[in-house]
Parts: sequence; C-alpha cells; structure tokens
Amino acid sequence: MFYLDGTATTKPYPSVIKAMVNAMENHFGNPSSLHMLGRDAEEILKAARECLAKDLNVKPKEIIFTSGGTESNNLAILGSIRHKNQIFVTDKAEHASVTECAKYLESKGVQVCYLDIDEAGHPHLDQFENILKLKPDLVSLMQVNNEIGTCLDIEKITDRLKQISPKTLLHVDGVQAYGKFDLDLSREGIDLYSLSGHKVHGPKGIGALYIKEGVKIQPILFGGGQEKGFRPGTENSYALAGFTEAVRVNRGERKRDFEKVLHCREQLKGSLSDLEGVKFLGSEEFFSPYILSIAFQGIKSEILLHYLEREGIFVSTGSACSKGKISSVIQTLKLPKDYMDGMLRISLSPDYDEKDMDFVGQKIKCAVQEIRQIIGGKV
Repeated sequence: MFYLDGTATTKPYPSVIKAMVNAMENHFGNPSSLHMLGRDAEEILKAARECLAKDLNVKPKEIIFTSGGTESNNLAILGSIRHKNQIFVTDKAEHASVTECAKYLESKGVQVCYLDIDEAGHPHLDQFENILKLKPDLVSLMQVNNEIGTCLDIEKITDRLKQISPKTLLHVDGVQAYGKFDLDLSREGIDLYSLSGHKVHGPKGIGALYIKEGVKIQPILFGGGQEKGFRPGTENSYALAGFTEAVRVNRGERKRDFEKVLHCREQLKGSLSDLEGVKFLGSEEFFSPYILSIAFQGIKSEILLHYLEREGIFVSTGSACSKGKISSVIQTLKLPKDYMDGMLRISLSPDYDEKDMDFVGQKIKCAVQEIRQIIGGKV
C-alpha cells in the first residue's frame, strides 16, 4: 500500500498511540481537579505547552490548545475582528475555515478585501501594498497552500506590513507547514499562528494557536475558563499526550524527512513529465516538497483516484474540505477548462523512496492512458 494523502491526515506514530493509551489508562483525571489524578493530567498539559513552545521558539504562555486547525483559524479571525468598522484581508485561495469566516464577517458588515493570486498561487504583492494603505485590522494568509503546495514568502509579507501598516495583525495558517519546516515564530513577525496535530503524525482533534504576547483577541467560546478563557471546556489531555510525542519525534526527524521527501517529489515529477496533457500546479520556486499537485487534461480526477486505489495507491483529488466540488483554489488558478476536473494531489511521505515513486509514477501514467483510451479522449 502507498498512502499518499498525508496532506489530509497522517498515520500516528506508534509511540504516539502508546503515549495516548498510557494517558487514558493511568492519567485519566480532569486537569482542573485538585486531587492527584487531576494534577497528573495537568502535568500532561504543561509538558505539551512547553514542548510545542520550544519547537516554535516562543513562550509557553503564548500557546493556546484547540481542537485543530479549523478552530484555531476561527479563533484567530473571529477573535480579532469583532466590529463592522474593521477591515479584514485574505486571499482567494485560502482554506475553507478562513474563507467561510470571511463570508460570515461580510454578512455582518465587515469590509473584507480579497487578494488575487498569480498562476503559481502567490498573492499579488502590489495589490497587497495598496490594501495595506487602508490600515486593515487583520491579514490572514496560508503558509503552505493545502492543495497546490505553494509557500508564502513570509519575509516579504511582514516587510510590507511593517513598512506600510505596522499595527495590522498578521495571522498565518501554518497547518500544512508546521512539522515540515523549522520555524522561529519569535523572529517571523507573525502575531497569530495556527497548527494541527493530525498533520504531523499526532492524533486528530487537537491543535494549537500561537498568540503573540501583547496581542489582544476575544474568545469565541464561553465556559469554565480553561486555556486562559480562549478555549473553555475540559482539556483533551489524551490527545495532548499524543501530540507532545508527535512533536518530539518530528523534531528529531524533520531535516532527514524533508530531504528524503524532496528527492521523492523530484523523482515522481520526472517520471510523469513525459506524459502528454499534464500540468504541474503551484510554484517552482517557493513550494513544500510534501505536496505535488497535478492536473490531467481530459480526465476526471475521481475516476483516476479509484483506478489508483485498485493498485493500492491512495491519493486525493484536492482538499478534503472541498469533497465533490471544484475548489476555490483551482477555480482561482484559471486553468483551461479541459484540465479543471483532472486535479490530483499527491502527498509525499518519508515512508517511501525514489524507487517507490518511480513505481507510483508508472501506475499513474498507465491509469491516465487507459482512461483516455476508454473515453476516446485525445490529447
């Protein structure tokens, strides 16, 4: 089996599962309880906060745990924009958890400015500079696009912000970047940063939001006051035990994994480059090697996906959050009509090597050629 859909979710490390089972069996108390079992569970939270803060080079008190990337994005945006006289900026190729927040804010009278993206998936910086002259309250952008893998040039974005509108808050959706790249949020000029546990071989249902010290946002949930009141409710200590272990393992393997995945991506891309009617999507300069997005002319991606599934190759047709629809990202890229339905997103993994990718590439080529022959398509 070749599982190549890690952008949607990753398989937990074996040690993550063990850490979670141990927490469930031996440290099952409520972290808010005053007795020994409660204190044990509270230690899991403390260890998780310190571990993640160390990895991001921030202070533990700047980490708020959430249920995942979607909640983190919602908290960052809706917690920052509370009045209709505020201005919110994002681009047209963001994750649904950002674009749906933008639609909601528009319905409440907030001015939302959408940046156009170029054919590589980068927001237009000239347009960004003009919008910054409006002195927006918040800018929210994705560090690594979850469908095409294009990376945001954070240095250029923060430079423009500092020069033109230094009081504007910058939120970065780092869900597809965290665990793949070394990050130092203390130096990046980022005010709010979202991440998710199940993208880095941790459990589902856990994530975090970095809130830079001094940044003021309001909660969107209300209850018992956990997580400094930003995320009330009994903390998911079991998932946090697993998340901590995932961060620990990931940190030790990150550089090696990155290099291995980069070579695998090059091998797979090379094996498909001689196939007619193929477009590789995203940036050739700023990209995550963990994502290879391809559009095939005259092919319906769902059919191709199931062909590959028969061969034990599991990939995606795009974002798991846009199932059954042509995503806004692909629509924004303005691909030729006969490529629009044929997008495949392959998530590269350090579990495989270049020989594996050559095999996968050959299977994709055979599947595309067979489908085209059946439907009588000519390229």
